[in-house]
Amino acid sequence: MITRYTLRKHGLELNRDFTYLETPFATMKPMLLEKKVDAAYFAQPFASDPDVVAQTNTLFTTDDTMGPLMLNFIAARGSFIAKHRPAMVDFMEDFIRVVRWYYDPANRDESIKIVSEASKVPEPVLGRYIFSKGDNYRSLDALPDLTVIQKNWAAMKELGLMRQEMNVNDYADLSIVKEAAARLKK
Repeated sequence: MITRYTLRKHGLELNRDFTYLETPFATMKPMLLEKKVDAAYFAQPFASDPDVVAQTNTLFTTDDTMGPLMLNFIAARGSFIAKHRPAMVDFMEDFIRVVRWYYDPANRDESIKIVSEASKVPEPVLGRYIFSKGDNYRSLDALPDLTVIQKNWAAMKELGLMRQEMNVNDYADLSIVKEAAARLKK
């Protein structure tokens, strides 16, 4: 989506000016370095791979073109929330506690070690970006940025990835996360 959106902003259209090959993230590095493709999109942790950093040039970043992204966020149906609201607030309280622990600079080395062991991504690669402003930075209160989500949805609609326009405010209820964050301030 990001590549297509960026190229469209520069007057280039899919199947007219370029072709697009979908491939797993892990195969993008060898395909680019072996010159099987002319360009590749590298999400983290692949963008911080030392070979990628040393042997490629960055044409653009997400921040250069679309600005922040928030394509992933926690969601639940209203009927589920109504039935399980106290448990949802408890869950969000625990989630916020974890987010704050991982982003606390005092825990950075241990955070990186935990993620490295779970993901098998080397610590030096993770250390280049994770749990910092270089990562897809998150609110320490776990609040989604509704303006960013709306912008992302608009880009998806423009590219034909969504059939109809959607207004995030019609679906968002931040009361659970705000209640959970308030508990942690006591």
